[in-house]
Amino acid sequence: MKGKQTLLVLEIVKQGPIGSYELLKKMFESDYGDAYRAMTTKSDRASAAKAMRIRYRNFLYKLKQDGLIREERTLGATRFVILEKGKIKLAALRQREPFPPPGSYKREEGTGITIVAFDIPESSRKKRDWLRNVLRATGFTMIQRSVWAGKMRIPVALLRDFQELKIMKYMEIFQTTKTGILRQLEL
Repeated sequence: MKGKQTLLVLEIVKQGPIGSYELLKKMFESDYGDAYRAMTTKSDRASAAKAMRIRYRNFLYKLKQDGLIREERTLGATRFVILEKGKIKLAALRQREPFPPPGSYKREEGTGITIVAFDIPESSRKKRDWLRNVLRATGFTMIQRSVWAGKMRIPVALLRDFQELKIMKYMEIFQTTKTGILRQLEL
């Protein structure tokens, strides 16, 4: 989809100010990063990494020039913030692609093990596939195709998106401090 990178960056920045390094890391944790890593071999990783940094800087420059994000520098740290025009662009991109990019959610370590079980109907296959990708991107491990576990908290933004996509009625999310056989999975 054209604009997939823009959608990913705007979704990430929408959650709050984020540093350049964290933004790049999130992009690599997404499907975009998987595709990029698959293209490179060990022998050309150094030149590919340099090319990626240049492409990344150019991409952020274009987003700033288009008035979608703003760069703020405070105490030597650089943070990116979404602007009103960026929110409008994000809404337009979301209409074309109703599912937020899987890598756009912050990983939040939890105190116990969070288990997510779902039974989304076949008629909503795209939502079900999206949910699996999001759970994988946020650090969860698949126990069965519809049961995932991890020492993660579900980000609030993700819970809102579950509501917005109307899939909460097909899901159960709970947390436990007892591991049982899950101990073997090294969560």
